[in-house]
Amino acid sequence: MYLAKSISFVTGALFLILISRKLGIEVGLWQLLMSYVSVSLLPRSIINFWVTRYTSRGFYTVKDSIIAMLIASLVGSMIYYFSILTTTSFFVGKWDLVILGNIFLLMTYLSSLFGIMAFSRAPQATGFSLSIFELSKVGLLLYLYLYFTMNIASIMVILITARLLEFSFIVLRYRSIIFSGIKPEQPLWTKWIFMSWVPLLLTLPVYISYVDKLIVSGITNSYEPIAYFSIAFALAGLVSQTTSVVSVLYPKLLQSGGENDIIITFKLTFFFSLPILPLVLVSAEQIIQVFGYEFVAASLVARVLIIAEILVLFDNILNSILLGLEKVDANINFSFRDIFKSMLFKVPLLNNLMIVSYLVLLGVTVSLLWDLDPLYVSLVWAIVYIAYRLALVLSKFTLSRRSGIRFGVPWGSIGRYFLAAGVASIVLFFMPKVTRELRLLEFVILYAPYLATYLGVYVGISVMIEKEARYLLERTISILTGKIKKS
Repeated sequence: MYLAKSISFVTGALFLILISRKLGIEVGLWQLLMSYVSVSLLPRSIINFWVTRYTSRGFYTVKDSIIAMLIASLVGSMIYYFSILTTTSFFVGKWDLVILGNIFLLMTYLSSLFGIMAFSRAPQATGFSLSIFELSKVGLLLYLYLYFTMNIASIMVILITARLLEFSFIVLRYRSIIFSGIKPEQPLWTKWIFMSWVPLLLTLPVYISYVDKLIVSGITNSYEPIAYFSIAFALAGLVSQTTSVVSVLYPKLLQSGGENDIIITFKLTFFFSLPILPLVLVSAEQIIQVFGYEFVAASLVARVLIIAEILVLFDNILNSILLGLEKVDANINFSFRDIFKSMLFKVPLLNNLMIVSYLVLLGVTVSLLWDLDPLYVSLVWAIVYIAYRLALVLSKFTLSRRSGIRFGVPWGSIGRYFLAAGVASIVLFFMPKVTRELRLLEFVILYAPYLATYLGVYVGISVMIEKEARYLLERTISILTGKIKKS
């Protein structure tokens, strides 16, 4: 699974690199379109939530899932068109982009439906299917990058094609576990729709979070701040890409996992994520050039956002713990009263209060700025984002303790990883600074040796001082040598 996730991470980053180099600041307009798509995926969260919980516990959910997802995709399309028509003028005269965005939205609903059923019984399915999606879109984009003119419309066609390939892979590879299970005594989809407020309350913050781009573009009447913030966020977001490890914790806890799973999740997550911290803090100007030289100006924004992304790691783990250990819905006849007393209500309520506070604070802060320079706006945006993430993590720690949920955080292991990254970061100070546009190949030739040395030193030190790192390395070598022997 980790190999599949690594492939997905690399190809996802390469995709953004290629389009940012071709589109330049117009990448902000593409990000804005994708934000409308993301907000319109909100109804999907209802189905994904219930399908995960019921399929993980052995129920056959295919029929109920298809019916519910058809309803959800129709509502999602209505949200998509309504929001674009009423909140922005950037897509006036660009209806081809709007229609392509809707097709991609529907394909995402379809792929997600079968993907979540596979994930519920085989958590590694997410990594493999995501790899198919990422490899497909990057392969197609490279062909477009080399031989044709790239624009937002052609990028959306590539994304649609990649989703179709992802869906085909999921159905062919995991059909045996998708189409199996205990048939429920009564239709599940009606109960899911009736209880839709539970997952909506839970996942609403994820989808509302994309509204920040709509707020900023609306106040500044520009998508340039979105471009700078998004590229800086992509660099800092290298940290939170390791949350693929966290995604496995949720179904583990639903299947009666214990504190040992939590400890291992903390260790693996921070083993992969902590080396990114000094990489961005020390070498932001050099690394961000991979997206294009015009984004070097956003280096400070990336340094600010890296702190927020470390907080995101803690938040994701806390979410999995608080929700995964909740058993109130194990009884199919649970009541409203049971839900109100459980973490299924308390955690999403907290998330919603915090995200609304963040959006209000962001809107007020940007509105009061006397200087709407895109870079300045993106920096203020990053600071507000950190305040939101810090408040969220502290609130969840407090909630877990007050609710009697006890778990250990392996601060010793995290400290050792931090020490390893700190020592290895000496290499980064020798990376040369370039004041001109570098071609992608030039960038790789110039900086790859430094980055490879840095990561090699980090892994080497981690293996020497941390048991979990040694186990992970030994396991990886065992898998690779096993595959070589078989071939």
